[in-house]
Amino acid sequence: MEIGVLVTGVGSGSTGEQVYRALRHGKRRYRIAVANVDLERSVVAPEARRIVLPAASDPGYLPALAEAANALGAQFIVPGSDVELVRVAAARDALARLTPAVPLVNDIAAIDLCLDKGATAAALARAGLRAPRTVDCTTVEALLEGVARERLRFPLILKPRRGGGSADVFVAQDQEELRFHAARIVRTGAAAIVQEYVGDARAEFTLGVLHFPDGSLAGSFALRRNLGSLLSTRFRTPNRTGREELGKDLVVSSGVSQGDVDDFPEVRAQAERVAAAVGSRGPLNVQGRLVGSELVVFEVNPRFSGTEAMRAMSGWNAPEALIEWHLGLAPSIRSFRARPCSFVRTVIEHRIERTPAPERLTSPAHSA
Repeated sequence: MEIGVLVTGVGSGSTGEQVYRALRHGKRRYRIAVANVDLERSVVAPEARRIVLPAASDPGYLPALAEAANALGAQFIVPGSDVELVRVAAARDALARLTPAVPLVNDIAAIDLCLDKGATAAALARAGLRAPRTVDCTTVEALLEGVARERLRFPLILKPRRGGGSADVFVAQDQEELRFHAARIVRTGAAAIVQEYVGDARAEFTLGVLHFPDGSLAGSFALRRNLGSLLSTRFRTPNRTGREELGKDLVVSSGVSQGDVDDFPEVRAQAERVAAAVGSRGPLNVQGRLVGSELVVFEVNPRFSGTEAMRAMSGWNAPEALIEWHLGLAPSIRSFRARPCSFVRTVIEHRIERTPAPERLTSPAHSA
């Protein structure tokens, strides 16, 4: 049986690209189509049929998505970007009236919670799990008062309150740097938070946890990140705080993970408790560092991961497992046990021929 899947947001380095590649490593037979706002962004999927969709903010996005899924005979839709994830999950009932294709997304309540980093930290604390101590950054004065009141220790991380990834993240090692970065953020008008920097970068993990829609746990996957590469590091600076337990350098990881796969049962068990605490009913990705034996979680992404292809190459294929569950097939992921291995990521160049503007539905373009 060939299974039709439409994956959106398929661009270089995107979550959509990773889901596409994970399914290409699957055990089932798939007919995959990929979508983006233009064809050049989906050059990473030359074997798939490529579709142009309007932006997720466009009022016509959902009808266009449903029309494409129906035209392709897709049984499943996977949103490959955060903006599409929110749009599809929030309009799941409306989408169901337009197409029988099933969106592979988490519950909107879990998505809304996890995309708010401040609310996520509070929810984990209520569940007895560890997240960095957090204060809101609304004004510089309010932030400084909050830091003093909560007795937060430097270094501190300033980051957007909503969204995933490591964009617009700053490290402050003293009061002067905190004032400087906070003033920059406040001027943008964006909601932000400040959290304590935690742990040594050598103990950072990215973990996948999958629940099926009925709430049952499929399992989890752990990768200890190697942050020695520029590709996996967004920010690195010498540690001037005198806190030796944080390591020689202070490091903020990028969204490009690589590193060591192993069973890591104690770390996975803690990530599974995180997923349960936020009410996950689908794919979830947890970012955190081990401090002693405790996982301190600084980000929870309620979607498939930017490491799905590597996980599939290791035998953990969450997109396929979710498809199998919906089709009433036995998900092979339940018997997964990690075998130790390491992954290294590189950059690959694609040459793109300039062509006239395509129609909405197009055939695969040849890439050189």
